[in-house]
Parts: sequence; structure tokens; C-alpha cells
Amino acid sequence: MIEDFREALSEPPPVPMLFYCWHDFQERTLCFSLVSPSHGRLPFGCTVVETDDLMLIAARVVMLDWLHPAYFTPADDDEPEALEEKPFFLPVFVTRLP
Repeated sequence: MIEDFREALSEPPPVPMLFYCWHDFQERTLCFSLVSPSHGRLPFGCTVVETDDLMLIAARVVMLDWLHPAYFTPADDDEPEALEEKPFFLPVFVTRLP
């Protein structure tokens, strides 16, 4: 898929874009999109950790979500909320196209 985008964006005149891929925890989906590098940053409202390792994103989706044992366990609403929230960092695969 990345190569298809790379080929389409390299047609004259070439259009520089950033392809990015992340795991949306709320929707439980693997997502991808394109953004202009002139935008200056990826369009997320949280702290982003960019990576060039797409397998890192895929492994997180599978191991921390789809195969996580809690996925098949009903939520226990009687448990107290955590006293201290951990900071959230979103790993995002990023590559420049074309």
C-alpha cells in the first residue's frame, strides 16, 4: 500500500506527503492517513512518538489490544479508578512520500 501511494504521488509534479499509521485504542482499529509535511506536525491532540518501524505499530495492535486477555473479559465497574493516570504517548509510524 505504501508503495502504491509512493507511485501515485511521484507523478509529475511530485507531491510530498507524510504517510502515517497508528492504532486507535478507542475505536480498536489500525488507521493510516496522509498529511502534507508543510502542516508541521501530525494531527493528534496527544504526545506522538514517531517511529520508522511499522511492525512496532502492528505488534502493539495485536498484542496490546486484539489478543489482550481483557478483551474477552467483561468490565468490572466495581473496581476503583486508578489514583494516578500515566501519561499517554501515541506511537505513530511515519514515512515521507514519494
